Amino acid sequence: SNPRTMTSVTVAFQAASGGNISGTTSFTENVASLFSQFYSTAQSQLAGSLFTGFDVPVTISGNISAIGSVTVTLTNSLGNSQPFTEPLTSANTCTAGSS
Repeated sequence: SNPRTMTSVTVAFQAASGGNISGTTSFTENVASLFSQFYSTAQSQLAGSLFTGFDVPVTISGNISAIGSVTVTLTNSLGNSQPFTEPLTSANTCTAGSS
């Protein structure tokens, strides 16, 4: 069964072919409070654990074309989700979702 909790999100950037990323390439954010608020709403009762509109703002300096993709992994009390990797095809937007 689904515990209806989410503790963290990990975002990791991978270099494009021939690209080089310097500095931090991944980070983990605590999202427990955010998801606790969501799971207490009537909307979540109707949708189960389906959620949309989860944004993780990231500021990138340098050559954005050096980034080829981003991988997002969610973690709850049962462990990690399957990682979701999305190619980075725009200089300012990457939307991760299920296909």
